[in-house]
Amino acid sequence: MKQVQQFLEQIDGLRVHLRPVDEGHLKYLSVVLMVIDHIACMFLERVYLPDGRPLMYSLSYGTTIDGILRAIGRQPFPIFCYFLVEGFMKTSSRGRYLLRLSIFAVLSQYPFQKGIFPRSADFHGSVFCTLLIGMLSIWVIEAMGKIFLGNGRENDSPGGIGAAERENTGLFGPAGSTLNMCIFAFV
Repeated sequence: MKQVQQFLEQIDGLRVHLRPVDEGHLKYLSVVLMVIDHIACMFLERVYLPDGRPLMYSLSYGTTIDGILRAIGRQPFPIFCYFLVEGFMKTSSRGRYLLRLSIFAVLSQYPFQKGIFPRSADFHGSVFCTLLIGMLSIWVIEAMGKIFLGNGRENDSPGGIGAAERENTGLFGPAGSTLNMCIFAFV
């Protein structure tokens, strides 16, 4: 037993202690990862050689490099969704928040459409369009929760929607409160 304890203490001594990541660092990391995705998409997939092939097919391991860069670049979307929920819960004016998100969705749509789908006449929504729909969905779900469940004060059980909504101390904080509303609104 003592040997096991010593072994565990040795392993604990080898642990790397990193500083916690705050919201600012997480946003910068997300932007860097998103740029990696856009570089792969714009240059490896959308740059064509004179013979008509995309650049990624002419490079050694081009499709592998493209796949790795695109997989890395897909990681920021859940982080952006998390920040959308955080912003929704903390903003003083959800209407202005929705307006700003709508403006960015409109402004980013043309460059996105022409950069990613240059030969397509179909509408392909940018990530801002997806986030805008997500915010509208959260707002509708919250309103439905208030209509069908009341203001939450009648449910004061620990971890119940009333406590989580008022104090934002649910299982996952503000995001958990919204998750609770989604579950209770549709169950």
